Amino acid sequence: MHAAVSDGTALRCFCCAVPNCCSPLSSQHQHWCSEHTASFANLCVIDGCTTPREPSHQTCSVATHQAAEDAHSACQQAFFQLSAQAEAFEKGEYYYSKGDTDTHKTGTNQVKGRFTCNRTHNEQIIVHPCGMIVSRETFYNSESLAAVWEFVKKTFPTLELMPKYFFYDINCNLWAYLKAAGDLDSNWQYTATPVDVFHHANKHKVTNTYCQRHCNPATFPELTDAQGNWIFNTSIAKQTNVWLGKFKAVVHDMEAVCYDFFLDEMIKHKN
Repeated sequence: MHAAVSDGTALRCFCCAVPNCCSPLSSQHQHWCSEHTASFANLCVIDGCTTPREPSHQTCSVATHQAAEDAHSACQQAFFQLSAQAEAFEKGEYYYSKGDTDTHKTGTNQVKGRFTCNRTHNEQIIVHPCGMIVSRETFYNSESLAAVWEFVKKTFPTLELMPKYFFYDINCNLWAYLKAAGDLDSNWQYTATPVDVFHHANKHKVTNTYCQRHCNPATFPELTDAQGNWIFNTSIAKQTNVWLGKFKAVVHDMEAVCYDFFLDEMIKHKN
């Protein structure tokens, strides 16, 4: 039997701030690729605002937008960060600085803007239960069902190459998506879509009849041996992502080309 398991990990690299734009940046300090720089470089960075920004500012003349920029600048100061760390420590918590997108309250409203460089959403992998990494894909905007579907099609482009079992943590949603897209009768017609054992046992409701009918791994008796043990390690993608996560600090400041080359070489070495 031929099986494959997919999962995402929070490895991220610099990319264009335009959603789903795959064009590389000329520098990791840029917000946009060369194609979109002319259109967006002089605009306010607040989401949804198309007003030109003020000289020496990242925002336009709107007071709430400038207040958000001031709040962002204050958050970058060492005193603010050290104070936040001390306050979190007293509460028995850890302080983490903001990510790529900052949200600041201005009165009763929240203003959201992109003041720092943009990063991709995650890295997605497909792994055989033996531990062999079949493919890796960068998801730029989200780990959407459409993105997973396209990733699987690129990895297994023909019916003959499709695995007999494809494990994914939200396969119930993916199965419904494939049915709505009319793809269950093409490449997926001989592929079963059970949820991996861990996620089905801990993350899926027993009252979800749709998931229980189509994606419960226990409904596939061929997935267990005579002693009732699972014949596939359906957590292999999650375990592989733990290994990939060790390189997070290494690739954090790499440009996209170096980032891809490094991860590809590490995966080749592991395989």
